[in-house]
Amino acid sequence: MNQRIRVLQDLGTQIEQLAEAPSRRSARRRRLLPIAIALALLAFAAAALAATGAFKTGAPVRAGVGDLTHPERGDGGVRAGGVSSILAQTPDPSGGPPWGVRVVNTTRGLTCLQVGRVVNGRLGVLGRDGLFHDDGEFHPLAAAVNTPSPFCFPPDANGNLFVATESAPLPASGYGLRFAFQNGGAMIAPPGGCSDGALKTGQKLPICPARDERAIYFGMLGPHAKSITYTTGGELRTVATGGGGAYVIAFDASELRDGDTSSLTPQPGAQPVRTITYRNGSSCEVPLEANGKPCPPVGYRAAGVPRPNDVVAPLDVTHRTHPASGPGSPGVDELRVEFTARVAVRSAEDAYVLVLRRPVAGKCIAGGDVATQTETDIAAGDHVTLRLGGEVLGPCPGGTYTGTVYYQRNTPDGATPAMAPPGTAESRDRFGADLEVGHFSFAEP
Repeated sequence: MNQRIRVLQDLGTQIEQLAEAPSRRSARRRRLLPIAIALALLAFAAAALAATGAFKTGAPVRAGVGDLTHPERGDGGVRAGGVSSILAQTPDPSGGPPWGVRVVNTTRGLTCLQVGRVVNGRLGVLGRDGLFHDDGEFHPLAAAVNTPSPFCFPPDANGNLFVATESAPLPASGYGLRFAFQNGGAMIAPPGGCSDGALKTGQKLPICPARDERAIYFGMLGPHAKSITYTTGGELRTVATGGGGAYVIAFDASELRDGDTSSLTPQPGAQPVRTITYRNGSSCEVPLEANGKPCPPVGYRAAGVPRPNDVVAPLDVTHRTHPASGPGSPGVDELRVEFTARVAVRSAEDAYVLVLRRPVAGKCIAGGDVATQTETDIAAGDHVTLRLGGEVLGPCPGGTYTGTVYYQRNTPDGATPAMAPPGTAESRDRFGADLEVGHFSFAEP
């Protein structure tokens, strides 16, 4: 029987017994009645707390470097009114507070999925696994905290998000290691917590106990999705999706699937989701084979892209070799490419990207492509400067470099413009636009 119902029944029984006591004991009854009610209410509160998993609320997890704190740069800042309630929940395999997911919309047009443990309708992390000195408290997550790693994606043209992704292994605390570029490009992690041992953070973090590692699968399948069926322990379970087709599934890390699962819909062979059922009664089976065809994103509408000629602009290219800083020290090359933007960049979906192909010949130290990109909002007519320098350029005496500037639009599959150089097969597969602004070449003397 539910603990809260049992306490209420006991409360009613005690009140009835007092009410039915002989009249000669009426004075004593009047004194005992409020005491009985108070004791029963205390018992009710204790039972309710035990049933929900009471936690003292500790210090919140605040946003830091690399989080959603820059309104016009990177992923942007938290948009006013852009934080949802908890959209979907799932039990933890070892008990305690459930896992939940909510969305945070940013000022640069992205929708971020935020995952954590849920206590009293709030999303946060637990003080365990080395986090917050193992204080056992619940620590709410600020909306700007992009945890457990950058899970920000562009919505479709209707503003709906379609993505299936995962975070694993993730400590049972709910706190994933978040990285930020600092100190000249060094990757560091915030203090506290534990590591699965695979991530080299430069910090001496304890290894997470195997029993405290989780595989968390989550995503949004659009407003037409009604439920999902997934496998766990060899069994099938069906759960309703939340707003926007949101879902979250928590496993022991031993059930982790292999594969890159950031895709519009659950990826065959990499996600536990086996069936998606829609509100019109139709459904789609997700193949077990990794090379199977994934379910289509029902209701998805691709965003429009500029026409190729709309982005073309003259390039002003400057290549300089600075003198050596001392005896035996090589000179430093610098490449600067400038142009006037014909198409605005108002979202983290878009960027202007400079890709430079280095020659492989003679005394060249390295070949292959290097790239850089814009990270901020750009208005049509703005002056744009892209730079490359240092050892990425050479030295390569007598070698010829070729470069191209692209306007690139991200698709909602989780890729970012820097992940796939424009003009490559990978880029064509992952991006919705690969439009050339201009190209150039130069030779080192």
